[in-house]
Amino acid sequence: MSPALLAAITGGGFAAAMYLTVLTGITGGMVLVYFAPLPLFLAGLAFGPYPGMVASGLAVLLVFGIGGGFVLPLTFLVFSVVPTLVLGRKVHMSRQRADGGVEWYPAGLLLLTLTGIGGVAILVAAVLAAVFGGDGGLKGLTHALLVANLTELFSVMSPTTANPGASVAESIAQVFPGVVTVSWLLMVVANGLLAQALLVRFNRLMRPALRMTELELPGWTPLLLSVSMLGAMILEGEAGFLLTNLTIVLAVPFFFSGLAVIHAFAAVRSSKVTILVGFYLLLSFLAWPVVAVIGLGIIEQWAGLRGRFVAARPDRGEA
Repeated sequence: MSPALLAAITGGGFAAAMYLTVLTGITGGMVLVYFAPLPLFLAGLAFGPYPGMVASGLAVLLVFGIGGGFVLPLTFLVFSVVPTLVLGRKVHMSRQRADGGVEWYPAGLLLLTLTGIGGVAILVAAVLAAVFGGDGGLKGLTHALLVANLTELFSVMSPTTANPGASVAESIAQVFPGVVTVSWLLMVVANGLLAQALLVRFNRLMRPALRMTELELPGWTPLLLSVSMLGAMILEGEAGFLLTNLTIVLAVPFFFSGLAVIHAFAAVRSSKVTILVGFYLLLSFLAWPVVAVIGLGIIEQWAGLRGRFVAARPDRGEA
């Protein structure tokens, strides 16, 4: 058996097993579910898009055969398989430069591709909610589900006090689909970067590693965010709700662009590790740095801060 086929079979088996832990109820099972895309990324990044496709197909068949029904395989397909397949194909795309070198598909466009998947997911959810969810659309369905679940949760946590489930649902329903989508996209990115790090460690990555300091967004990206944000402020009802959540998703590329600036800044400092560790600790515990990083990513589109820091680096090969 060829190494590529063995990796595909192994990756598909592990991905399915990790996802199916949700049925066992074991402690930490949900953590494994979040990392189900990792074996698929490993197979695709190490051996190319076709072993990645084999791994993904096998994983879907196993989840369908063992998990039963359609809901579990469908969620696995949408949330774990589709992004790894799309990104796994694009990450291996390249073209010959005029100087004879190879230009690989850039990190910025990979990130925008993933963001597009998240945006399409929200629009598909809106269509399905309009068809099957009644007159309230995705907004009404989101609010109803949050009220039901949060009311039940608070009644279990504190049955003797007034239940705040409805008021909490009212406050978060407007942005809930966008926040959930962003959480999903971040987990996909985390799995892809972890797979890359493992393959670099064992010298199995097929293409040059993607580096945070090399992340660059196309010049038209701020226009896309501006149009979405303006529409969210002007429109009301379901249209305004959808644009609000799409704006949240479209902020993801600028968050990573801001991170690229911070990594480039740290790279030219002797205390690089201290700066990055301190920054990510701050990012883990506070919300405002996230907004600041997104703002920095937007400023980067015009100021070109990352490029200036990269140009000042003595060693261009570092991440």
